[in-house]
Amino acid sequence: MEMKTRLLSSVAGLLMLLTGATGLSFAQSTGSWNALLTVQPFPSPYMSDWQTNPSIASFNLINGTGVPATVVISLTISNSNGQRLITGSSDPTMVNPGANLLNSTSTLHGSASYYDNGIKTQIAQTGRIPEGSYTACLTVKDLSGNLLVSNACANFTIVYPDPPHLVFPADGDSVITANPMLQWTPIQVPVQYQLHYVLKIAEVLQGQTSSQALAANIPQYVDQNAITTTEQYPISALPLKSGSTYVWQVQALDQNGFPPATNDGKSEIWTFTYNKPAQFVFHRVLPPPPPTPPFHFVFFTTSTVTGSLYGTFTPPSNGIIMMNNQSAKSSYPLANTTVELVAKYMLVSRTGGGGMRFMQFANTTELSVPRHSLPYDHKYDDADQVVATTTTDASGDFSFSFLQTDSTGLIAKNQTLNFLGGDLTDDHTGDLYKVYRVVVQSPYYLSPSNDIDVQPYQTLNVGSLPALAREYTLKITVLPTSYNATAQVTQGALTGVDVYILRQTRPAGVPDSEGYPKPTSPESQANMQVVAEAQTGSNGQVTFSDLVQNIGPNDQYFIYAKTDPKSNLGYFCFPQSFQFNYTMGFGQSLNFQVSPNNFFTTPATFNNDYPVPTVSTTLTMWPLMPSIAGTVYRKDNPNVPVIGAQVQSLTFALFFWNTESSQATLSDGSFSFDNLNPTYDNGGNISGPMRALTISDYGFKDLNIAVNNGAPLKFGQRVYLEKLLLDPAANVSGKVVDEQGNPV
Repeated sequence: MEMKTRLLSSVAGLLMLLTGATGLSFAQSTGSWNALLTVQPFPSPYMSDWQTNPSIASFNLINGTGVPATVVISLTISNSNGQRLITGSSDPTMVNPGANLLNSTSTLHGSASYYDNGIKTQIAQTGRIPEGSYTACLTVKDLSGNLLVSNACANFTIVYPDPPHLVFPADGDSVITANPMLQWTPIQVPVQYQLHYVLKIAEVLQGQTSSQALAANIPQYVDQNAITTTEQYPISALPLKSGSTYVWQVQALDQNGFPPATNDGKSEIWTFTYNKPAQFVFHRVLPPPPPTPPFHFVFFTTSTVTGSLYGTFTPPSNGIIMMNNQSAKSSYPLANTTVELVAKYMLVSRTGGGGMRFMQFANTTELSVPRHSLPYDHKYDDADQVVATTTTDASGDFSFSFLQTDSTGLIAKNQTLNFLGGDLTDDHTGDLYKVYRVVVQSPYYLSPSNDIDVQPYQTLNVGSLPALAREYTLKITVLPTSYNATAQVTQGALTGVDVYILRQTRPAGVPDSEGYPKPTSPESQANMQVVAEAQTGSNGQVTFSDLVQNIGPNDQYFIYAKTDPKSNLGYFCFPQSFQFNYTMGFGQSLNFQVSPNNFFTTPATFNNDYPVPTVSTTLTMWPLMPSIAGTVYRKDNPNVPVIGAQVQSLTFALFFWNTESSQATLSDGSFSFDNLNPTYDNGGNISGPMRALTISDYGFKDLNIAVNNGAPLKFGQRVYLEKLLLDPAANVSGKVVDEQGNPV
């Protein structure tokens, strides 16, 4: 079945430029042709991403013949069983001399044939490439059918994003409100997809597992079209029964009713138990004679905690965020965010005891005690329990009202507790306190470390509390490729390279102020938003801070770099996706190192417990063909450019200089000779040619310049000649007078 189309809007076209390895692959070639293929090892399954994200796949076709050529580019896609699925061929396409850079957003017309109608139908209905492993092979031929590039074959894997993850109530948790708030994480999909969620709740009957209850029982409540990722159990639904356990699950669907994630778009299955709080407890007192006994009532008391939350990035000190000792770079109300009030037992430590956690966080003097480390006593049953849930308003303000049965504050002095339990020992000694803490239900933020000491009946305003972003620092070293190293101008780190951190889309919940240093201008790069910008130093490194941990497979940054056209380097790269988070759970790139080493074993909920990680990675750039550029100005007035001057690029052969190319200077006096071809000796090393420039214009003396001191230009080398000064051929001077000889 033939289909004429714009290839890069079809599966075949999109995958044609994906035909690269998990890394880099050079095709076999003939003569002066070569091809460099790059691709993300786990590209997005969404067709719309392929059309807008240039970093997914790229194809660098190098025409070393020195003249334009017309070629046909062909593609075959096969599955892991070797079955051909798609073939495609471009229309005859003009390829200029030098490097021709195509990527998955380029426009290339042609035809495609589908060998598997099932894949064609699935892509048309869902807009997604099916999950699986694929092999793509690319060839390039001239119009006579001569093979120029062949055997460019590589593998790639399509993996769907993770389904929603349930957040609150926690699995097995107990809730005391008849209308609990339920929350789950969003899945990351392109903005074109209109997601909704199906929320299902069912009662667990005796002897049933969670999955059996969800599949077999009549649902307690179903919402077929939840738009947000937070929903309160409605008053209109069947009332929850006190003492009953309920199972719940969320499924994500797109606008066509198809699940856009793994596990059929379904979250894990969690349970919660509803325990209706007693309003009061009364004891009948029996005094001796009175016939009518009095009643003594013991009421639960309602307490209220109010305040406000603000989000911020704070510089780390010794690798640990110090909330009280550092001033925030910026702050903003943490609006429309679910927060919980949680009962905590804190040990104000007297001795470290060599404990693992205490030694990691040397600045921590207060440790959160887990329930298993507390004495076996029912008075500690509320440890780590949620006593109230609310959502901040547009100003970040919150208000908790909850039933409080006892006081906060000092519980016991000089307590020794084992934080590991069992046969493992991690003892700490100190005074034990009961407090409350505000916990932020967002994967992008930590929670305030402030202890809240509120007493029964009390209404307490705790003021403004900081919620620090789960940030990381990214250190990037920019290096040239090691391929064909001797033909490049340098093998050292690349200095003076402009490096950008980009976002294609910012997921909901990520702070707008992410990224530092801030870009010098609001311009986009590679059709994406610039989050941060810096230039490599003498060691080829840049450091970015205030980057937020990436949650889910499509929450990602892009690293992009380019050399200054006025520098002496000419290197390029396509935007490379980069992801980093605490769990390392969704196949993110492993091309990095993390400091501190214990980061992945030290989960943190609160600000003071979070060691800000420094992530180090490398970015490889590829050399462009040699070039010469510059500007021409008047020598007698160096602020005035010479427009229309003839600039000739000359190469030396035997005893003569030959004109390689010529052009006229532009309105700003600039000129540029790109894609200059080197010559090679018998050993394949660059041996020439020697180059020079001649600049001439009417009324000016000719200017002759040896390029690069006569040494051959290498790949990645750009000779930039700033403000070449043309000397006027003659100067006329005199005096203007009137008829009487007086100066005018």
